Parts: sequence; C-alpha cells; structure tokens
Amino acid sequence: MRLAMIMLTAAMSLFLSPVIGAAAPLADQFPGNTLFYIGWNGGDDLSKQFDQSNLKAIFDALGTPQLIHLAYNNAIQHSTTSPQDQKSAQQFWQLARLLATHQAGLSLSMLPADHSGQVNLLILLAVKGGTDTLQITSLLQSLADQENTAQASSDTDGKVIVYQHGDVTVMQMIVQEDSKLNKDTFEEMANKSYFASDESESLASAPEFTAAIAPLQADAAITIYADVSGGLSLMHQIMASQNPSDLSQFDPVIKLYGFNSFKWFSATGGFNGADWQSEGFAGIDNAADKLTGTMMQTYIPTHVLTDQDYQLVPADADLAYITSADFSHYLDSISQMMAQTSPPTPPEQFQAQIAQVNQMLGLDLQKDLLAPLSGTWAVYQTLDSSGALSNPVAVHPLSDSVAFSAALAKVYAQINAMLQAQGVPMAITHVISGNIPYDTLALPLPGLAPTISVYKNKLFVGFSTQVVLDAAAKDNTNTPLNSNTDLLAIEQKLGVPNSLTSVAFVESKGVIADLLDYTKQVILPILKQQNVIPQDYELPPIEKTYPYLTAYAAFTWIDSGGVHSALMSPEIGAMPLIGETEMLTKVVGPALPAMLAPTLMHARDNADQVTSMANERQIVQACLEYANDHNGKYPPDLVEALPYIGDPDNPQTMQTLVDPSSNSTPLTVSPENAKSATWINENLSGHCDYIYMGAGIDSTKISNPATTVIVYEPLSIHGNGAAVGFADGHVEWVAPDRFSQITAWPASKQ
Repeated sequence: MRLAMIMLTAAMSLFLSPVIGAAAPLADQFPGNTLFYIGWNGGDDLSKQFDQSNLKAIFDALGTPQLIHLAYNNAIQHSTTSPQDQKSAQQFWQLARLLATHQAGLSLSMLPADHSGQVNLLILLAVKGGTDTLQITSLLQSLADQENTAQASSDTDGKVIVYQHGDVTVMQMIVQEDSKLNKDTFEEMANKSYFASDESESLASAPEFTAAIAPLQADAAITIYADVSGGLSLMHQIMASQNPSDLSQFDPVIKLYGFNSFKWFSATGGFNGADWQSEGFAGIDNAADKLTGTMMQTYIPTHVLTDQDYQLVPADADLAYITSADFSHYLDSISQMMAQTSPPTPPEQFQAQIAQVNQMLGLDLQKDLLAPLSGTWAVYQTLDSSGALSNPVAVHPLSDSVAFSAALAKVYAQINAMLQAQGVPMAITHVISGNIPYDTLALPLPGLAPTISVYKNKLFVGFSTQVVLDAAAKDNTNTPLNSNTDLLAIEQKLGVPNSLTSVAFVESKGVIADLLDYTKQVILPILKQQNVIPQDYELPPIEKTYPYLTAYAAFTWIDSGGVHSALMSPEIGAMPLIGETEMLTKVVGPALPAMLAPTLMHARDNADQVTSMANERQIVQACLEYANDHNGKYPPDLVEALPYIGDPDNPQTMQTLVDPSSNSTPLTVSPENAKSATWINENLSGHCDYIYMGAGIDSTKISNPATTVIVYEPLSIHGNGAAVGFADGHVEWVAPDRFSQITAWPASKQ
C-alpha cells in the first residue's frame, strides 16, 4: 500500500535531498496544519544559477549526468521486476526530471477524525507545470491509477486522486489508519479537494511555519519544514490507538533525548554565487537550558568557541571539526535509557553495577573519567606526502592531566588483565617517544594502532601512533584554524555570528581528490560487478575538477529561539565528508570511555562480563577471608560468606550474587532477616546466579590453587563464555570449548 507515493517521494528525493539546506513554493495553498513540507523552487532562474555554479562545472568535468543515465538504464535493463514495475520506474524517472524544473511542493498533514482512535493522513503533491502541465498530469494520473488498483486488490483503506487548480496539478492521497469509517463516508472524504484552501488558513499563514523559516534564506531553491511537536503528537495518537503498551517506553525516551523540547525543524538551500548555501533551524526555546540533563546535551554543543579552541587545529588542516560535549549527566542519562530498554534495567541495579565497576577499577567513572572528557573536542586530518588524507586525530584539553592519566592507567591495567585472562595475544603498552608519553594497542590490521597520549594538559586520540605523536609535538605551535583565510571568507559571506558552538572545514581540493580516488579504486568496480554501470566506463581525470573545488565550511550556534546552522560548499558531495569528521568527534568523545574500558555500559555485553567477573572476585575474596578465620576451611555455602562482602540487608551485597545479563533479581533482605542465614538460604532461589564448589574444602590442602575452581556461573547466561573464580583469588572469562573441562571436577579432587 502507498507504493506510488513512497516511490514518488523517493524519486523527488533523488533530486531534492542533495540540496537540502524561504521561498516556500505553494506554501500559501497547502493546509495550515501541515506536519511536513518540502518546497522546490525550480524554474528558469534556478537553471541560470545552476549553469553558473561550481556544482555544474564539477558535474560536467566528471560526466555525472551521463553516469546517472547509464546507471539508471542499466538498473532498468537488469531489473528482475515485472514489466509493469519497470514501466512505473520509468514514469517516476520522467516525473522526477519534470519536477526538478518546475515549482513543486509535497506535504503531509492530518484530516479531522470522528474519534480518538481514527487517524486520517493527507498527502499532497502539487506541481506548477506551465507548458508541461498536460504531461505532468498524465504521469500523475497513471501513478494514481496504479496505486488505487493495488489498494483495491489488497482491500486497504486509501485513495489517490489527481485534479487541477489553475496551472497547478495536484496529486492527493488519503490514508485511513483506522477502518471504522463506512465506505460512503470515506469516499466523500477522499474525493474532496484539500488544496488551495482559504489563504488565511494556509501553511504560509501558520505562525509556527512563519517563525521557522524567518531566519533562513529568502530566495532558497528548496525549503523543508517539519512540525516536530505535531509529529510527535501524531505518533503518540497512532501508538495509543494501535499499541497502547508501547507508550510506556515511547514517552520517557522522547523526554530522555529532549525531543519534547523541539517545536520544529526547518532548512533551506540555494545558490550563493557559484557556491551552494544551506541553512537550518531547530526551534527550541531557551535551548541550552531545555537540553540540560538530556541525551541531546551530549550531541548538540552549547559551549561558545574561543581562540583557545581554534588553537587546537592547525590552519593548514585539510579537514577539521571543532565542537564540545557535556558528560556531566552521562551516566544518569545512560541509566534512564537502560530503564526504557527491553528488558529494562532498574536505575538502582545500574547504579549498583557502576559501583561494582568503580570498586574493581579503584576509581569513580563519572568523576575521574567522564567529567574530564566534557568540554571542547577537535578532530582534524591533513594530507600526507602522497596527497592522501592521513588518519584523523582528536584533541581535547584537560584541566587535570595528572589525575586523568592515573585514571587511564587503572583502566588499562584492567583491560590488559581481561585480555590476558581470555588468552588474547594483545595488550595496551605504555611508551615514551622523545618526551611524549603514549599508550597504544597493536591490532592485527595494517596501519591501525589505536593510540592515546596525555601531553601538556591535552588528550590526543587517534588510530595511528605516528599521527598522534605528530599532533602532540606540534601542539601549541599551531597557527590556529580561525586564521585560515578561506574559512574567514566563508564566515563573512554567510554572515554567521561570533558566538559559534561548532565549526567544520574542508579544503575541498585535496579531500575531494582523495574521495574520488577511493571511488575509482573501490566504488566503481563494485558498480560494474553489479551491472549498474558498463564494464568499460572510466571516471574522467580528477584534475578537471580542481578549478571548481573551493573550500567548504559549516557552522552552528544557539540563541534564545533554538539551534542554527549554516554551510557553504562548491559541491553537494562535500557535505557527507564533514559528516565523517563530525562522526569521528561525536564518536570519539562519547565512545572514548567504551574504547578505553569495556566496563562502561556503552558496550553492555562486555560490561556485563566485567561485572560478573567482579562479582566472582568479591565472592572468592570473601571465601578466602572466611577461610583465614576458620582454620583454612571454606564456608559451607555462599550465604556464610556474605558478611565478608557486606551486610546482607544492603542491596549492593545481594547484587553481588546476580549476573546483570541474567533474568535474576537481587534478594531483598530486611535487617531482621539479615541475621538469619537459614532464612536467606531458603529464599535465595532465583536470586543467585553463581554455583559454589568450595563447601567443605580445606584451602591449605589444595595442591594447585590457580586451577582449582571455587565458583562459576552457568554457560547459558552469556553463551559466549562464563566467569570462573579460582582458589588463588583470580577470575577468568572461560570460552565455551574450555568451560566443561575446567568446571568438571570439584575442588576437593584437584
């Protein structure tokens, strides 16, 4: 169902999405309650701008139009779909090309409902066709007929009609998500025209829409608007009608991520001289305050960049991104998020796990590891001597590098212990090169060696040791990025404020050349193998694009109305590149703890393994302390060892007996019952995941404590292995192929 509109939207996206960036074509005729709108201002003026742009020059130099046609024709020729589907695809292609040269708009809105469970979606596609009106109308009518036929045969509730309003052709689709309307009522609703309603009630007159596009380009080629709050209300309504039980997770997650603070998202794009300019606006009143304490706080920077921040990146960087992240509420946010997962992890259980990890590592994750990671982050790459992009390096200032280094050392020690226990022939090694200290993990992959250096109150992180060392050695001698003349010129052209919260920059010539070379070496052979392009196709010489590859820059800032962005680029192809750099920053920052220690819940499976091993380590230590107090005899059961772990009525004590990956829950023990070992034993079933094997054993008579099993967990909990504790106090993660052999013999026979 809805195949026609879905494919039509996809076809439009082929032309429109690359230029996402307020002209708002036809907005004065779309409904005022529109939830989503795309307006395309195609026509002669846009064609003239495109003809004079760097984008067209690059396309022509690379033969992009010819390549698209080759790929399309080959895709149709080698398609395994039916002749009718191939015909539909050709019609979509024709229509999309026509849409690209005319004013057009696409909207999604809601129609009035008779009851709370009824949802009527209205989709409108309007095209101002001019001399092509007849052809456009014919194509839209053909697609509408196909969709109506498909819906009739599948007995679904939906109808597509096509009609004229002056020189505008309208394709209208109504989808009924609830089947409680009778057929006649639905037909009456579906055959009514909803386009070109009273202008005072149109989208262009809606206060939210007006506010959303007001700060953006007035002469844009494309305008996008999404009513975020209205969209969330629609999702809530549909969910309440169809899956009410899901609301218990939906609403808290929306609040956790801060989406409930968003009013709208709007974006525009258009030519500014020879280059492309895009602007975006996320409407959030008092954004800095509203996002505090949400997951979005980690991903939307609020810190205003200073000269010291720009100093982190050299002015000659070929690709750079400077932003900030706030981890002050990171563990609290993770706790809230895990409470909404399935199965949920109660906050108190999460906090108990964190407490165990803190105890195992001998530090406070939030205070010693996460808090120092808040603040400015910068990622950059430069071209190496061969002209290829180097590996990226991330840089972050530290307020107390000595304390942070000490925390890292504890994490490294734990990781190395885990690697050794699991028989992994790798380790994090500490090295000093010149006067620069660093820690690295050699991986069995050529050219890949994750490296971290804490040097001169800064943290350097990268995937190449040499790149990290070079960055550390040159630090504080950099000519800062805000001295780059290309960057300054784009700032002035866009008119961005001084209160920027992030900056991205690409020196297009080198970066695009590197990307196109990758395309030539990797992407094209794949396309040829899949018969998407002819076997004899060759990419034109990359050097032809060099005269048109001007610099790319993107900026974000926050004011009382929300979050703003602006960018300028010679080609749309540069936009994904900055996504790579932004991704590195956003991943290196939030994921750095996970890179350093799998004990963080960012990698939950590994974290649960570490927690289970920590539990068993406490159990084994408690048994050894008990034995010291009882002439070498191990406790008769785990309950007798509990006082050596903690008070039984303390939830953290009983949490020690539960693997976080299991379905078990800690036993709740009252202060009165805490004094009764009998009561605890009688009620412990279902609240303990560990199998104790030390009953009746004399520790002084064990010949080989390092191979004598005292406690272990069932292999079924994790599947890929299990924690096993030994009489000498150490705990191993044992793989399935060794598990049965190690746990087969009781301690008394070893």
